[in-house]
Amino acid sequence: MKQTKPTPRQAPELGDDYTQPAAYDTQGRPLYLHPPTPDQGLSPQPIPPAPVSARTVYTQHPVEPAPYQVSEETKARHDRSLEIFPNLDLSDNEYVIRNAARHPIGIFMIWFGEVFGMLVLGAVWLALMLNPDTAVGWLDSGEDKFNFTLVMLGLEGFLLLIGWVGSIIYNGNKFIVTNERVIQFVRTGLFARRRKTINLNGVEDVSFRQHGIIPTLFGYGSIRLSTVGDETTYRFSIVDKPDMQTKIINKAVQAAKTGRPVPESMLADFYTNDNAVVVRTA
Repeated sequence: MKQTKPTPRQAPELGDDYTQPAAYDTQGRPLYLHPPTPDQGLSPQPIPPAPVSARTVYTQHPVEPAPYQVSEETKARHDRSLEIFPNLDLSDNEYVIRNAARHPIGIFMIWFGEVFGMLVLGAVWLALMLNPDTAVGWLDSGEDKFNFTLVMLGLEGFLLLIGWVGSIIYNGNKFIVTNERVIQFVRTGLFARRRKTINLNGVEDVSFRQHGIIPTLFGYGSIRLSTVGDETTYRFSIVDKPDMQTKIINKAVQAAKTGRPVPESMLADFYTNDNAVVVRTA
């Protein structure tokens, strides 16, 4: 009788019984299937991620960027600001809101002292010329009187020079507010000056001080600005109408921080006065 071999089973599927032979070898011995073991080196390996192909994205930019558009109203204010302040470096979108001018009493105080000194020198000269005996013998001759007169004239000229230098220093201190920043020109000598700039967005507090009978009667005081993030304080003294100047600066700061336009009431004296005096800042 001829012996037939069992037909090999198909590949096992999930859930097959591994106790039954899955196939037979050439000599008829059964072969069994079983799950791979770690010692056979058949442990599951992590599947590497699929390679990501690199992509190149092309963008187009104009060869020349589009120019910044400035409104006609802003341009007119900018041009008018440059007419009044020809030496002020303003951006295309920047214009002057306020020139916190110093009170004229400062010039008066400078020249009051100089004129008083000149009158005293003149009185001394006149008294000695009329009464040469009081000079204890050093105005006896005409040559002595001539030399003394030259000395007195030299002192008078020196006082005039001091007054002139003092006026230049006093008028060289300026406090200008634009729609973007505060620009302070500080002059402490004939050849000593500097400029400080504060962005309106960085201003934390604006206040003024008016102390004493004379400042209150004549309407002048000092302005104080403090900045955000540090203890830097900017001061501008002998300012005309400091309360009004402080109010305008506060409005400019709020407008810059909120992005609102500058109120028209703050621009009236600059943009309706055709006879505004040209202000030199350099």
